[in-house]
Amino acid sequence: MIRRKRDGVDFVWFEGQVSLDEGEVAELHQSVQPSSPTNPVKLVVSLEGIQLVRTAAWGKLMLLHQEIVKAGGQFKLCHLETPVQDCLEVMKLHRLFDVAVTEEDARRAIQS
Repeated sequence: MIRRKRDGVDFVWFEGQVSLDEGEVAELHQSVQPSSPTNPVKLVVSLEGIQLVRTAAWGKLMLLHQEIVKAGGQFKLCHLETPVQDCLEVMKLHRLFDVAVTEEDARRAIQS
């Protein structure tokens, strides 16, 4: 997992991976500072190169999303490969997650 902060937004990539499992998302979850109204988390997770997100990983992503948004933060996914986008739609998770095409699109959406 690679993490970088730019303009108050945290960006995360899972470089060199083809699939994403619960362990990687749990590591991300542990690394995110709790969101609060005075210090809301702004997180963009890039799934570029990821061809498969395991069911347990989706569950952990949903939990992280819920915690961040409930506390007034923002959570976006970006760079979804076609198989991941298809899975998101089949599981109807496109209704939950905000998805941007690129990291820059996600950053602009968060800051607007």
